[in-house]
Amino acid sequence: MVLPIQASSIVGMRLIRRLKNEGRISELPQMIYLDSAHEEHETFLELQLAWDILQPGGILLGDDYVWSSVRNDVNKFAKMMGLPAEDPKPWEEKGCGS
Repeated sequence: MVLPIQASSIVGMRLIRRLKNEGRISELPQMIYLDSAHEEHETFLELQLAWDILQPGGILLGDDYVWSSVRNDVNKFAKMMGLPAEDPKPWEEKGCGS
């Protein structure tokens, strides 16, 4: 199921959790693409909310890792969760990847 929601990441993820709890949707996302707000600590909160609603084995994607606020929050979240976080290759930073 694709559920487009026109809202901030935080509002959208809280809505998805509520819809699931109310039985209005049958499953949580298998994949989440997070376009962060780029504010320090806000990306960390967005990552926590996304991780909480992501199905086990799901995929969490994002961009703007070159922003220091995003990179710091991603690295902090990855460390907290025991997940690897690696700097992207230069071609990935420029959006020139395959």
